[in-house]
Amino acid sequence: MAAPIRNFAWQRRAALWGSFAIGVYCLIADWILQPLHQRGWYQPVLAQLNSLSWIASFPGYLIVSHIRLRETLSPPHRTSTLAWWIIWVLNLVLWAVALRLLLRVIFPVKHDDDDDERNLTITAESDSAAPASADDSSDATIPSPSKISPTRRAFLTTTARLAVATAAVTVGHSMLFETRWFEITRRRHAIRGLHPDLAGLRIVQLTDLHHGPAMSLNYVREVIAATNALKPDLILLTGDYVHRSPAYIDPIVREFTELRANIGVVSVLGNHDWWESAPLSRECFAKARLPLIDNDRRFVTRDRKLVDVSPGEGLCIAGVGDYIEDRIRFDRALRDVPDDMPRLLMSHNPDVAEYPPLVAAGTRLDLMLAGHTHGGQIRIPLIGTPIVPSRFGSKYASGLVQGPVCPVYISRGIGTTVLPLRFRVAPEVAVIELVPA
Repeated sequence: MAAPIRNFAWQRRAALWGSFAIGVYCLIADWILQPLHQRGWYQPVLAQLNSLSWIASFPGYLIVSHIRLRETLSPPHRTSTLAWWIIWVLNLVLWAVALRLLLRVIFPVKHDDDDDERNLTITAESDSAAPASADDSSDATIPSPSKISPTRRAFLTTTARLAVATAAVTVGHSMLFETRWFEITRRRHAIRGLHPDLAGLRIVQLTDLHHGPAMSLNYVREVIAATNALKPDLILLTGDYVHRSPAYIDPIVREFTELRANIGVVSVLGNHDWWESAPLSRECFAKARLPLIDNDRRFVTRDRKLVDVSPGEGLCIAGVGDYIEDRIRFDRALRDVPDDMPRLLMSHNPDVAEYPPLVAAGTRLDLMLAGHTHGGQIRIPLIGTPIVPSRFGSKYASGLVQGPVCPVYISRGIGTTVLPLRFRVAPEVAVIELVPA
């Protein structure tokens, strides 16, 4: 039995060293690569390396968050040093166990000594049971079952290897490619009472860019260039521009100044903007002269100008505060808007469509534009999107949905959160053309 013991020993050592290597890599990513990324160094490469570290750290992070230990040890929406070290140690244990199991499945131990003993026993029993005859001596050896048909162990090993390879390729493709293959979606939306002078008004919605350790400014520039190429009349930004550090706020807002729209750019904040720093976000938007209309509004006149005061005719673009971190003051955003004036509502979170005071008020809304859900980021065949960050499940995952008050369009957004992966849920630049109903 010496050979199997040696095989098990190398697997155990390989699992421990592999787990240690993953832990060291996560340390390097968090302490070196992410600060370099924040300074703008080699962002396209570092974004992928940080994404890999993020995925490797996720099991421990998920467990600590599930038992609410992170919330206990850390400030809101932050991970304290103590919580980080607990996650790191927990990941060492989890990866050691996972790698050990993986190695045992992919490289099963063959018990050569046991096979030899079993073959000798079978041969001996056959010799004793068969009559001693020179003619039968050539048939005394019974072939091993493994030579007749594939063993169950071989079948499971092959299946496990295929499953591991498929999972690795899927995760790699989702991280490296699908997170960067944004789609431009187009639709027309009819609005009652839209003035003929505003017919064909082209709106481009950008949302959930989540510029952070897993995204480079080069990718943001690609999205902005594609947006400008659409020659939009209005560009509506519906929140979550940064992720995991306030250091990313100023760089991405400066990139927003490169957006070109015939009429203008209007924006609201999302929950991540609040978590990183809502005051700094407002300061950067003000410095860039990009209007934030959280619980406020702007108007598009008949001659396609963006103004602060109601012109009596035209289109109202209203915005509300973030559903999670701010107040929903739709009454303030829609104050003194003429009853016959069409109005759009910008909200980062689509759950605002079900906000009880809004539903009870019966206020006219012709279309709500939202983001936040990312389309679920991952869509599994035959299952769908297992996790959608909405109180109403997959209803507001993506696309045009009829809410209690008005239609709601939910863009799949550009970036990622929780995990830097997208599977069968492409990033989206949404183009909506308004026409009279």
